[in-house]
Amino acid sequence: MFDYSKLCGRIVEKCGTKRNFVERLGISYHTFVTRLNGNSGFTQAEMVEIANILDFSLEEIPIYFFNAKT
Repeated sequence: MFDYSKLCGRIVEKCGTKRNFVERLGISYHTFVTRLNGNSGFTQAEMVEIANILDFSLEEIPIYFFNAKT
């Protein structure tokens, strides 16, 4: 399982709410929560689009998507 707390913090910082963010991303809130809960994974295309929306580089993707929960 991965820890998405940095991702969620960046979402709030850049978009205000997760709902605002998923509207920009073009997926449902339910789908997003399913991904955050580890029931399905983010696609590579979603990770790239999320990086664009949240204004971080592709090199930073591991920081936001691949931190192991401890």
